[in-house]
Amino acid sequence: MAICRYCNYENAEGKKFCGNCGASLNQPTSETNAPSEVPTFQQPQPLPQQVSQEGPNSKYVEPANTIPFNEKDQKAYQEKLAHPNRPDYENTSVLAFVLGFVSIIFNPLLLTSIAAIVLGIIGHANQGSKKKMAMIGWILGLITLVIRLVVYALIVYGIITIARGLLLWF
Repeated sequence: MAICRYCNYENAEGKKFCGNCGASLNQPTSETNAPSEVPTFQQPQPLPQQVSQEGPNSKYVEPANTIPFNEKDQKAYQEKLAHPNRPDYENTSVLAFVLGFVSIIFNPLLLTSIAAIVLGIIGHANQGSKKKMAMIGWILGLITLVIRLVVYALIVYGIITIARGLLLWF
């Protein structure tokens, strides 16, 4: 049985790396040959996913890395690290998207359209990862608002025309 010198995890014989922390088990464990301090890294490099082969959670798949790989998400990640207290508008963007679609069917007093427009503009202006969803939400809200206003104007015009006709008849 090999015991990891970093995390004290008991590994099966013949293993080259620790099943808990991934450290090499081939290096000597004596205090004289061990490094005096653990090396520090500037930024962790992405690792392939590792499946733990032992222990009660043998089906558990460890995540490769939490740092995003593409450039757009990397910028958002760096921005989040630089400004940790800045509010996150992703939920606002999703809500604008949902309200944009809901406003097509259910729009009492045009409030759903107005809410979709306002929340969509807020979510779109704050450069979140769900910026496109916010844009779709406020555009749908605006289209629905314009269509409803035109329909209401035509209804009012029809009512006025009918009322005029009735007044002239009597």
